[in-house]
Amino acid sequence: MKALFNNYSSEVSLPEIVGKEVRSMAAEISGFIRNGKNARIFCYPELPGSRTTIYKIARDLGLALTNKPGRGCKATVYFENTTLRKGFDAVGLQDLTLRVLNRYSLDIGKHKVDADFLAVFGYGTEVDPRMYNGAAVEKSLENARHDGRIVQCPMENPDSACIYQLVIDNRCGANEVCDFRVPIIGDEIPLVYKKFKHEDRRFTNEVHRSELHSPSELLSEEEQNQILHFAKRSQLDFGELDVLRHIPDGRIFIVDVNNTPYGPPAGLSPDEKKAAVRLLSDCFRRKFLSQE
Repeated sequence: MKALFNNYSSEVSLPEIVGKEVRSMAAEISGFIRNGKNARIFCYPELPGSRTTIYKIARDLGLALTNKPGRGCKATVYFENTTLRKGFDAVGLQDLTLRVLNRYSLDIGKHKVDADFLAVFGYGTEVDPRMYNGAAVEKSLENARHDGRIVQCPMENPDSACIYQLVIDNRCGANEVCDFRVPIIGDEIPLVYKKFKHEDRRFTNEVHRSELHSPSELLSEEEQNQILHFAKRSQLDFGELDVLRHIPDGRIFIVDVNNTPYGPPAGLSPDEKKAAVRLLSDCFRRKFLSQE
């Protein structure tokens, strides 16, 4: 359905469309007051929801989001929330002159993530479940399923829809594990979130507390450079990575890529969330809105 400010799929209800259009109108008015004409970010083909990072960045910068072509924008983001993307369809967008962020980030499946990680870091996580001897993590190949579980290998009949990986020991206290969530904006890491989970919920998205850090507080300069090299190889212009540190030897492992990130994470205070969004939006402006 084509509305005044955005386009919507048939799955979106009329009340939801009305609500989104009202919010878009308010953002358009606010953006015009703060930034003048064309105060928008074009996200295509999907319109990001209010929980996404790009929505919060846009709101902080005084920019509206739209997925309707031809409306004049300051930045363009390929936004399709799926593991394997179809590719950015430029039909009807012939006048598009801006760089399309994440245009070539087409596969964030776990095989691809681990292959790119191995190429950059020289070591990986994936094991052959038929040959490997010991505990391994079994996860769906699709992104954001949070269905990991520890299994014993070797296995006679592994699940072809899953990947089997080393068990990363990221324990950080009594019955607690720690993940790093690393935002990527262009060639910069603006901040790092430290997310804590109860050990029995380690493969879920159930965070019970989080911390906001500068990259240098948690990652060495070499690790930061390797992470940015990985992002470049993965053709990720804007997104977030899940990084685990293996306590026994100190090595880091990139285990997930998200090119439609949601955040900041649960467990931060309101002031910390506000500070995180400010850091992200300042970086987004520097990297992608330089034409201002």
